[in-house]
Amino acid sequence: MQILVVDDHALFRMALVSIVQTLYPNATVHVAGSVAEARNQLQQQAVDAASVDFNLPDGQGLLLAREILEINPQCQIAMITGNDFPGLPKAAASHGIAGVISKVSPPPEIREQLARIWEGGACQNSGQQQQSLDGAVVGFNPQVFEALHDAVILVENKGSHNLRYANTAALVLGLSHVHVPLDFLPWLKPLIPLIEHAGEGWLEGHVMLTPPGGKELAMAVHRMQVNYQGAAHIVLQLRNDSANLARISELETASNTDPLTGCLNRRGFSQKASAELQRAQRQKASLCVLCCDLDYFKKLNDNFGHDVGDIALQAFARSCKSQLRPHDLLARMGGEEFVVVLPQTSLQDARQVAERIRSSWQEEGKQLAGHNTNSTVSIGLCSAQRQDDMASLLKRGDELLYQAKQKGRNCVVL
Repeated sequence: MQILVVDDHALFRMALVSIVQTLYPNATVHVAGSVAEARNQLQQQAVDAASVDFNLPDGQGLLLAREILEINPQCQIAMITGNDFPGLPKAAASHGIAGVISKVSPPPEIREQLARIWEGGACQNSGQQQQSLDGAVVGFNPQVFEALHDAVILVENKGSHNLRYANTAALVLGLSHVHVPLDFLPWLKPLIPLIEHAGEGWLEGHVMLTPPGGKELAMAVHRMQVNYQGAAHIVLQLRNDSANLARISELETASNTDPLTGCLNRRGFSQKASAELQRAQRQKASLCVLCCDLDYFKKLNDNFGHDVGDIALQAFARSCKSQLRPHDLLARMGGEEFVVVLPQTSLQDARQVAERIRSSWQEEGKQLAGHNTNSTVSIGLCSAQRQDDMASLLKRGDELLYQAKQKGRNCVVL
């Protein structure tokens, strides 16, 4: 009997192999961590059963399953996933997959589901009595992890959580000795809740760790209960996810920022301004909003071109920022419309800020890109009330802005 286990996580792959070996002690188990590795295995040996991870670093498990079935149409395939996609069972069935198993299930449940999925295919247990799998059912083999780039540690699931094993990659976490209680290593304390989490199943999480003499690291952590030397232990696989989190942060910043001016866009403003208003109402503090609109902006575009219009928007944003504090908010809401939020600012102080913005732009907007643009700004100013939400506050600011336009522009109305 030939069985293929495909999963890119070394820890979960080890768990699956351990479970499969308890189900079918006489089977030959082949392992792969990617689509490419699985294809190499399949070129050498067709398999009777397989467990395939849904997400693999170089391809989709669904497509790999189809390749496996092209080699052996009788192969029984279980799809393993850490994601909860409602449509996955249907999609898996359409690719010839016999069943879907969640990674978060406890190992005894994974074992039972594998047995059900593979039952009736070429992978039969031939009436062999399965081993008793009470308690931690997954065995731990340190050799699996020694060459791994991710840090892997094994700790006792009791008392002070004595460290029983750390691979070479764990040196980056300041772990050079075993048999040390994890409780004595304060920089690893964020791992304790994951270690003490009830249950044997696959668990994923993120923690921030600061090893001695190092910088703070964002670590993706995978956790599972295992059997080591006859006792329950917890094994943790830790991957430095700092670069990935930095990329996510960059994407989040980009999605909240107006690319032309560098101000918040409408989406970013909605999130931050609402939070500021709620904080002000909770603390019974003052908060003011300035609704700003560049006067005769369409005429400026028509007379001098849209490139000069873009320069005007960028210049106004810089001019406005120069009058604001670091914690004030400035957003471009669209076109030539800008909004300023002034936390902890009285109406009288906000009026002074608005006048500074108006007067400074009256000077700076006279000459732009070598043209006599004479650009000015009209501003509607209002103060938040107890019953306000941001929508009602902006509506009131827009009404006051309209009044400023009606009064002849280049003025502040409150």
